Amino acid sequence: MKSSFSSLFLALLLVPTLSAALEITSIYPDPAIVGSAVTVIGGPFDSSIRVMINGREVIPNQIDERQLIFVLPEMNAGEYALYLITDQQQAEQTISLRVTLPPPRISSLDPSNIDECSTQEQRVILLRGAYFREGVQLMLDGQILPSTRLSDTEINFTVPPLSAGTYGVKVINPDGSESFPHSLWLNNIPHISDISRGEDYVSFYQLVINGINFVHNSSLIVYEYPVGQTDLPPQQRIVQSQGGTALREQQARKQSTEALIYIDCNTLIYNRHPYSGQDKTLVLRVGNPDGKQTDSYELMSP
Repeated sequence: MKSSFSSLFLALLLVPTLSAALEITSIYPDPAIVGSAVTVIGGPFDSSIRVMINGREVIPNQIDERQLIFVLPEMNAGEYALYLITDQQQAEQTISLRVTLPPPRISSLDPSNIDECSTQEQRVILLRGAYFREGVQLMLDGQILPSTRLSDTEINFTVPPLSAGTYGVKVINPDGSESFPHSLWLNNIPHISDISRGEDYVSFYQLVINGINFVHNSSLIVYEYPVGQTDLPPQQRIVQSQGGTALREQQARKQSTEALIYIDCNTLIYNRHPYSGQDKTLVLRVGNPDGKQTDSYELMSP
């Protein structure tokens, strides 16, 4: 009797231990986004566990006995069967996982700040980001604009004429997913880039003021220091714009008073009547009706 018991005990020791069947009880998120972390609940899981999805083997980033986490690799949107394998077995159970593509993302606009007075070439914007799919659309301030997809990370578009302000730019993929808005600034602060001597006439000469964001009713603030007396405060006067027509320029030439002629948003002409031909320090600023002014521009001129 004792011999029979010992034989049965030895036989039981020789029977291979069967591993518990792999089980998946839940998976989240569902749907999952390409490139994001996916958690599988079930088990029992060990260090040899791998995930099979879309014919690809994925090694989990984190494994516990009842939970594993892996990063969803690049693949097309759709619904896929997911199952698990180990070195000893392949799970018979599969679970369906819906896969979606990441929404588009804007990282930068180049440039992100343009002048209200700018050429069409200066209004060409390079938008950089990620996940721009074929057929992507660009929206500026709620309106679809023509754009060119250069790659899945770059889009070109041209800003139409707009008044100064802050505008939201976003992109929309064909599946309807949208990026968060990115800000584009249109600036109308006037700026003087340079001032040069223009035409000379009998009683006056012209100073050509070049810059940006001038308007038809800009004004010119003139600070004039007395000749040889820079320790005295400057005289100040304001010269109002005469507009930009040829007739107004002709009228301004006939006037004995000083005049400011608006040519375009980049150019003003200051008809100056000096009381002396000797150079002196002049400080000029252009001001717009909304209160915005250029920085001071200093030059030596009669």
